[in-house]
Order: sequence, then C-alpha cells, then structure tokens
Amino acid sequence: MLDLGVELACPGSRVLCMVEWEAFAASVLLARMEEASLQPCPVFCGDLADIDWSAFAGIANCVVAGFPCQP
Repeated sequence: MLDLGVELACPGSRVLCMVEWEAFAASVLLARMEEASLQPCPVFCGDLADIDWSAFAGIANCVVAGFPCQP
C-alpha cells in the first residue's frame, strides 16, 4: 500500500502508473482496480528500462518505488 502512504504524506497526489515485474502480481493489481480497491492507472509488466517514460515528462513530480515489493 505504498500508494496510500504517499497519498497520506502528500494530499492530492495520485498514481500515474505502476510497474510490476511478475505477470501474476500485475494481474492482482488489475483485479484490485476492477473492484475499486485501487485507483485505476496503467500497469506495466516487465523491466523498467523497457518503458518509454517520455509520456510522463512534465506531469510527474516524484517517482516512488518500494523494495522489496510488499506481498
């Protein structure tokens, strides 16, 4: 629930996307979005280096990552 922690620390913040290495974990994120436990956003599955981050230029103020990922 890293997104909740950021939202509590910085009111008005929102998640622009999520990145998940494992396909199963990404499917869980999508399921949580469908049931409205998480706000909808794009979920990228794979390596961070393979993502074109230019779409987020000028609209993202902060990048937050958790390591290791929470269960």
